[in-house]
Amino acid sequence: MLSQITSMAQVRIPARHDGGNGGTTGPDPCTWQSGDLFSYLQRNPQETERVDADGVTATLYARVCGPTAITYYWVRPTASAQQVAETAGDLVRQKVPAPDGIFTPNLQQGHRAVVNTPLRIGVRTQAAVSAVASVPGVTATVTAEPQTLEFLPGDGAPPVLCGIASASTPVSCSYSYRDASSIAPNGTSWPAQLRMTWAVSWTASTGATGTLPAMTTTADYAVPVGEVQALEQAR
Repeated sequence: MLSQITSMAQVRIPARHDGGNGGTTGPDPCTWQSGDLFSYLQRNPQETERVDADGVTATLYARVCGPTAITYYWVRPTASAQQVAETAGDLVRQKVPAPDGIFTPNLQQGHRAVVNTPLRIGVRTQAAVSAVASVPGVTATVTAEPQTLEFLPGDGAPPVLCGIASASTPVSCSYSYRDASSIAPNGTSWPAQLRMTWAVSWTASTGATGTLPAMTTTADYAVPVGEVQALEQAR
C-alpha cells in the first residue's frame, strides 16, 4: 500500500516515543480505511476518486491513527510492465519512418519503367527504433525492427514480397508491369506503394519481456510505365 502512495492531502501523524530515548516503541496503532467509507462515517463527504493528468484514476484512502490523527492519501494502481511497454510502444510508433524506396530505373529522377522489363525495388537501410517509458518502479524499453518489405504495384496485381529486412541486410525485389500506365486511372502512372512491417518487442526493468503488435509503415510512389516501340525494317 505505502509503495503506491503518490501524493498526500493532509498530515497529522504524531510519533510514539519510548520515553525520551530517541526511539519509537510499540506496534503501529494506525489502520487503513477506505476514504469513501471513512468520509461517510465521519459525516465529512468529499471526493474519493480523481483522474490525474496522465489519465490514471487515483482513489482516496484514510490512515487512521486516532480520533484526530487522520492522514488522507491518494493511491494509484501500480502499473504493470506490459502497460508501461504499451506507452513506450506509442512513442516508437511516432518515430518509425516510412520506407525510403530505391528504384531502377530511377523514378525519383523522372525515369520510367518499361512494359515487360523488371523494375528493381529496394529501400535504404532502416535501423531499429527504440523508445523508453517509465513510472515509479518500472521502466520499459520498446524496440521496433524492420522485418518484411512488400511492393504493391497498383495495377491490380497482388503485392510482391521483397524479403526480410534488417539494419545490415537491405531487401530488394523486382516487378514487371504488363501494361503501360497510359491505361492507369490517372492516365500517367500506376499508384504503387511500399509497405514495411516492423516487429516490436519490449524488455522491462522488472525482468519481464514480451512483444507488441507489429507496426506497418507505407510510402506511395507514382510509377510511370511506357512501352518500347521497335521498328523492323525489311531488307
